[in-house]
Amino acid sequence: MYEIELLVGGERKKYVRNEPPMLVDMTNAMKYQMHQIQMYSKDGVPNDKELDQQQKDQAKFASVFWHKQFSEKAFIEGADLAAIEVLSQALNDALGSSKEDEKPSKDNGTVDEEGTESD
Repeated sequence: MYEIELLVGGERKKYVRNEPPMLVDMTNAMKYQMHQIQMYSKDGVPNDKELDQQQKDQAKFASVFWHKQFSEKAFIEGADLAAIEVLSQALNDALGSSKEDEKPSKDNGTVDEEGTESD
């Protein structure tokens, strides 16, 4: 279950999605990820236009993911840090990644329990 809260009209409103990410969600998450890669792989930092587009992309994904229970505009105007964290989890789940994927492997050049370096 995915629960997200947005500030809408001065009130906190909760929106719920009960099913796992479906193919359309996976495709939308890949589109979002592709835009991110393009934006951050160029030289320099993202410009205002690119950051505005990122915001629109997040809002579009969120609105579609929660079955248009809220508009893209409502998301942009009412999403706080907690809502962005929920959105990030939904994106990660739709992309098939998990918290386990984010953990460093044992073979990443760190020092093991015996004090020897691994490669």
